[in-house]
Amino acid sequence: MNMTNKILLVLFLSASAANAADFDVDVLPESLAAETQKFFAAETGRARAQMAAFSDEDLQKITTAFKKAHPASEQRLFWLIEESYRRNAERVAAERIRFLYIAVLLALGIIAAFAGLTYAQTRKLKHSTNQQLPVAVAPASVKPAPKRAPAKKGKHK
Repeated sequence: MNMTNKILLVLFLSASAANAADFDVDVLPESLAAETQKFFAAETGRARAQMAAFSDEDLQKITTAFKKAHPASEQRLFWLIEESYRRNAERVAAERIRFLYIAVLLALGIIAAFAGLTYAQTRKLKHSTNQQLPVAVAPASVKPAPKRAPAKKGKHK
C-alpha cells in the first residue's frame, strides 16, 4: 500500500472514531446506559478493566443499538477492526502453541539426554566392576585335616 492510501485509511478511521463517539447511550436500558457512559468516560486502563463487567447480553444490546444508530459503512469499518483483532489473536495463539511445542521438545530432549547419560554411566560401572573381579575359579574340594593320634606320653629324659 502506498503512503497516500495509508494516510487516507488513517483519516477515515479517525473520522469514524469521532462519529462513534457520538453514540447515544440513552437508547440503552437505564442501568446499562449508566454503565456504558461510565465506560466511555473512564481512562484507557480502567476502561479495559471494566470491559469484563459487561455480560454477553449487555454487549449484544449495545451492538444492536450501535447498528441502529449508524449506517452500514461505519458498521463495516468496525467489522474490519474486529477482523484485525481476531487475526492478531490467532497469530498470538499460533506463536504460543509454537513456543509450547518447542518447550515440550526441549524437555523431552533433556529427559532423553539424561537417560542416555545414566545408561552410559551404568554400563561403565558394570564394565569396570567386571574387570576387578577375578575370573571364576572352580571351587577347590576341601578335605578335612586328618585326625592325629594323640601323642604318647613317655618318659622324659
